[in-house]
Amino acid sequence: MTTFRDGLQGAFFLLLSFLSLAGAQSSPWSQADSAQVDATPGNTLSHPGSLKSPVTPFEPTNHPKVGDVVGVKWKNSWWAGRILEARPNQRFQVTYVGWEESWNEEVGLDRLGVSAEAVEISEQLKNPSAGGSGKPRVPAVPVRGGPEVGQEAPGFEIKTTDDKTIKLADYRGKYVLLDFWATWCGPCRGETPNLKAVYEQFGKREDFVMIGLSLDQEKEKPIAYAKEKGTQWIDGFLGGEDKDGVAAKYGVRGIPSIWLIGPDGKVTARGLRGEGILEAVKKALGEKKT
Repeated sequence: MTTFRDGLQGAFFLLLSFLSLAGAQSSPWSQADSAQVDATPGNTLSHPGSLKSPVTPFEPTNHPKVGDVVGVKWKNSWWAGRILEARPNQRFQVTYVGWEESWNEEVGLDRLGVSAEAVEISEQLKNPSAGGSGKPRVPAVPVRGGPEVGQEAPGFEIKTTDDKTIKLADYRGKYVLLDFWATWCGPCRGETPNLKAVYEQFGKREDFVMIGLSLDQEKEKPIAYAKEKGTQWIDGFLGGEDKDGVAAKYGVRGIPSIWLIGPDGKVTARGLRGEGILEAVKKALGEKKT
């Protein structure tokens, strides 16, 4: 999430500028809020994850494993990163140490290297309140701007992945769970089981609807993901540049960003994560906790 300039318009154009530099595999919607700390790879002055020591490139036959802490090249600098997933053709999904909740991308082996400094940084950034569990320190990713709870949710009209037109106003009188997400976003994928749990319990109710709002560059990505995971809720497509400004209206600068809108069109909850998603829906729909 980014607030480098005054106003939503300035922030939005800055995000678009970053997208053009980062390429299709990374997106401005994964960037965290500079009001806390600017974790943008390349900003070596404000985040401890930047590396100063030399990084040794991996050999083609010596691949990093899932969970390994390595050096990750971003533009002209190296950062401490963690391997999330090994993919075909020597591609890897990585997250940047110290900013796991809001920055991850797919990179090639040529952008990875062995780094003792990266391992040391990872150890230093472990959350002391985690009781030695090894969980990384993850700064909060608040929503900046956008409607507060109790305020009117911004309306929108968008296309779904199957080219249907939907409006938020179409669902007036129902609770609407909105999920700003993307397939390249590891934390977004991590919320899929929680969202499926909500849909399994409430998805057939006439007074409730779920809408995913994909910020992927290509529409085929969320279509394939929905097929792979068996998700059945509405898939809206905003595109990587969010040309209709829906994410900007909601103050979204980091994903996932999950909102619950009430039947009156007002925000009931925002910034939902994990089990809190199901709990918020249960509370809103008058269900008893199980």
